[in-house]
Amino acid sequence: PKASPARWIRANDLPPQRYVPRPTTFELSINELGEPTNCKIVSPSGSEGLDAAICLAVMKRARFRPALGL
Repeated sequence: PKASPARWIRANDLPPQRYVPRPTTFELSINELGEPTNCKIVSPSGSEGLDAAICLAVMKRARFRPALGL
């Protein structure tokens, strides 16, 4: 990653919590420029709204250094 993954999701990206979410795992597809092209929830939190907000924030902010020499 170009920046810390901890900066990809901000508190104001998330819906108000009325539940205790479970840890969420997601999978990103990245293009040759290091930009995400798809986000897939692998282990859901238990809230579709929270999962959607996580993917939206990650797609907006996650950036990677392009792979070279492949």
